[in-house]
Amino acid sequence: MPFMDETTAAAVPRPVPGEAPAVPDSARTPAVPDSARTRAVPDSARTRAVPDSARTRAVPDSARTGAVPDSARTRAVLIDIGGVLRSDRTREVLADWAVRLGTSRRRVLRAVFAGNDETVLVGRMSEDDWWGIVAERLRLRPDEVSDLRGDMGARESWNADLVACLRGLRDRGTPTAIVSNAWPVARTILARDGLTGVADEIVLSCDVGCAKPDPRIFEEALRRLGVPAEDALFVDDTPANVAAAERLGLTGHVHTGTAPTIARITTFASLDGG
Repeated sequence: MPFMDETTAAAVPRPVPGEAPAVPDSARTPAVPDSARTRAVPDSARTRAVPDSARTRAVPDSARTGAVPDSARTRAVLIDIGGVLRSDRTREVLADWAVRLGTSRRRVLRAVFAGNDETVLVGRMSEDDWWGIVAERLRLRPDEVSDLRGDMGARESWNADLVACLRGLRDRGTPTAIVSNAWPVARTILARDGLTGVADEIVLSCDVGCAKPDPRIFEEALRRLGVPAEDALFVDDTPANVAAAERLGLTGHVHTGTAPTIARITTFASLDGG
């Protein structure tokens, strides 16, 4: 043997020098009687070749695993509101209010948003109560609070091309969902502008109790649409949110302009069976 460990080697008897090693009777080859000898197998008993028609055909991988071919898969599109479907002029508005109040833009920004992630943004506080906190921070009169609330949405507008793209997807049967970090007023704005039916599902952080990049908000949108993560595209203008969706298995696209986003959506959605 080319390899033998020490324990096995010690158990093997060694021959006496000058003598041929004795072979025990039990190890000698016994004579085989004629009756036990192997008879030649006649041609008639030999294995016949199997005709091609009877051979087992190879099973394609898609049939073995139950994988769904691309042509039969349904692709879904998830998209953000602020900064994507709707312009975001928040910083511009707050900069103007800083001038009006004679304070810094940073102070106004913090007064309006500091702590909202754990409260109004995820539905743990009403919007009226939140604006009460903002009023205390900035020492605003009731009429000033009302003006600021109105101004926050008055300068924003919908991206008509992206809205039309989203409507087109839904019309052709592509599952769609809005997934947005939003205060409750978002529902009012969607209804006012006739856009509550622009997508199959509207998933807002204030309704579901979690906000992007928390993976639960993406999981909720996928659950409602009934599609797996690998068959969904998520569009957002915040790279961190896109990265969070990609970690779940979604395809991500960072929105930087209308034309590239529409092209990406169109290419992704065209891969389905519709």
